[in-house]
Order: sequence, then C-alpha cells, then structure tokens
Amino acid sequence: MLPFRVAKPRKLGLPLFILDGHQPVPCESEQDWQTWMKSPARRVADTRIDDVEVSTVFLGVEHNPNEAGQATLFETVVRVRDESRYLDRYPTWDEAMAGHERIVGRIRTTMQQDQLGAAAAWDVLAQRDGLTF
Repeated sequence: MLPFRVAKPRKLGLPLFILDGHQPVPCESEQDWQTWMKSPARRVADTRIDDVEVSTVFLGVEHNPNEAGQATLFETVVRVRDESRYLDRYPTWDEAMAGHERIVGRIRTTMQQDQLGAAAAWDVLAQRDGLTF
C-alpha cells in the first residue's frame, strides 16, 4: 500500500485512468480506480540520493494538457528533506521515465562536477536552470 490517500476526482468531474502495462486506459468505475491506485503498479520510478528524493508516478486523472494538447497523466516530484521543490508532468510512461532519469542524472552530474551533496546540487540546479514550481 502506498503511503498516501487517494483523492476522489469524480466529484470534480475528472476522467479516471488506470494502466494496462504502461498504457493509460479509461476506468469507468471509481471503486475499481481507487483500488487500482493503491497498487504499486502506479509507481514509475523512485530514486533517493542522500536527502533528495525523485519520485515519478502515474496520476490516474487527467491534469492540464501540455502544449500539444495531450493529457498529463504522469508526474515527477523532487523533494529535498521531505519538502517538494520541483514538479514536472508527462503524457506517457516513457516520457515520465525519461524525465525521471534526466533529473536524477542532472543531480548526480552536478554532485560530481561541483563536489556537492545531493541537496546542495539540487539547489545549484534549481537556481541555475530555474527549476521550481
């Protein structure tokens, strides 16, 4: 079971999705959706580097479309010392995984190049590249 409560988006009129493999598919039953969303199958990737966590998950609800009009159903969040610092959303599993790997790689590269811990490396990246909410 995941360590967070699943919201009830039907009250907001949002379409619901679950994954069939890595492919989002519509889910008509809110009860089935809630049960599925509690499964670990919604986690794309989770990486902890010292006191920085990069977590990428399937959201199960259609969020704001991206510039191409695609629903953003996946999300990467960077937390430093349990405080959310950055969020990015993606329309597909593959893009979400690539985004996760990209941000983890950037943190590790900055740590190595600048001889910094993960939190300090994140601060450098965030300031240099404007990575904020």
